[in-house]
Amino acid sequence: MRLTFVCLGLLGCSEYSYQEKAQIPQPGDTAVEDSPPASDETLEPSIENQPENGSPELEPEPSNEEPSQEPGDEEEEEDIPDEGFDPDLTLPFLEPDGNVVTILMTLSDLWIPPDTASQLIQNAVRFASNVESPRVLVIRDDNHNGEDIEDSTNIVDWINQSGGNASFMEEPANGISNADLSGYHVVILSNPGFPPDDITTIEVMREFSKQGYGIIFQGDDMTRLTDPLMVELTRLNNIDNGTNYYGTMIDNDQGETYEVTMVSASVLSAGIGNIQFQYGNDIDTAEPTVEGMSVAAWCTVPNTSHPSKPVITAFSPQQSPIE
Repeated sequence: MRLTFVCLGLLGCSEYSYQEKAQIPQPGDTAVEDSPPASDETLEPSIENQPENGSPELEPEPSNEEPSQEPGDEEEEEDIPDEGFDPDLTLPFLEPDGNVVTILMTLSDLWIPPDTASQLIQNAVRFASNVESPRVLVIRDDNHNGEDIEDSTNIVDWINQSGGNASFMEEPANGISNADLSGYHVVILSNPGFPPDDITTIEVMREFSKQGYGIIFQGDDMTRLTDPLMVELTRLNNIDNGTNYYGTMIDNDQGETYEVTMVSASVLSAGIGNIQFQYGNDIDTAEPTVEGMSVAAWCTVPNTSHPSKPVITAFSPQQSPIE
């Protein structure tokens, strides 16, 4: 079981208002105003306690005791495998401790190259978990209404075809239980075109995150479930469902399109050749609730001055909530 994560080199976004065009975040913009830039440099090790006034340290007293082990006989620490989520482990009320990726798109949409979608979900799993070969559960939300339901099974195929270990389940009518997540390291809740509707599932996923395991939310209406627990996990506040963006209609491949631009320096864009593409369906308009939220992709209406908005976000618990 892991309890902490290190946030990988994702670029942050700005805290911004959609009503003020003077502050338009652009792809690759850094996080909150006046925030220090992220650094890839390793911190220098702290200096060991030094003797005061330059006095030499005392030599240790000689010992007559025989060493307990011959040189080279030191016991190696056992590498205990991470067994995944424990449904019987009860933790006190804690902040979610696992990494969370939110992808506000239908990945099987005809506008997204399949290679791009496949690599994106692989990268998202890699960010969500620090386990070498994580066990992944893909849950198809039961509120899908038959729209693009192959998206969830495609995600399973993309992970497994890349050498990963993914399983699939249909969400029960009343939501999942802790036992359903037993032994998994990453859970993906997928609902291509509608918002999730079972708070019970979100409650269980919060328990999953408290143990330090990764969550991926995927679907173009994911932030429309405005329950506080969902906002706590995604760290995104919904503004609207994005079918009408500054007077431009975009929905179900009718009307105009969004232009999605992935941040090239993001870990979620690693291995993706085409980081800019059109998308003909609605994308939630949402804003981050945390300082330094990492945005891996932005979108706006092409050939306009409309502000860019987040499409893919990645959060590590090392980032701090906005006061």
